[in-house]
Amino acid sequence: VPPVPQVVISSTQDMSDSTILGIEGVTVTCSDDVLFAISFDNEETWKAYDGQKWIALDLNHTGMNRATMENIDLEAWKEIQTSNYYKFKFILPSTESYLTSLVVDYIN
Repeated sequence: VPPVPQVVISSTQDMSDSTILGIEGVTVTCSDDVLFAISFDNEETWKAYDGQKWIALDLNHTGMNRATMENIDLEAWKEIQTSNYYKFKFILPSTESYLTSLVVDYIN
């Protein structure tokens, strides 16, 4: 049985290719209780969108829900993109929590 909550950090995602102009949006398949955070500075800070602005997270087990993640608009993604490299953090709060897929759509 995995520890609860389970915190999973993705590998570093690279957007440095000249054809990638930014993030357009994200689509997630997961249970409703999964929380998400993103880092553009190699895990020095983790941020979540609150529907109006990006906020820095100081607790390890906090983040935004799937609906918020999927509703981040193009302008908000431009604001957070401070480098061409990023990581996602997923918090699975219970043994029934699951994350099947996370798809990032890029602007080309």
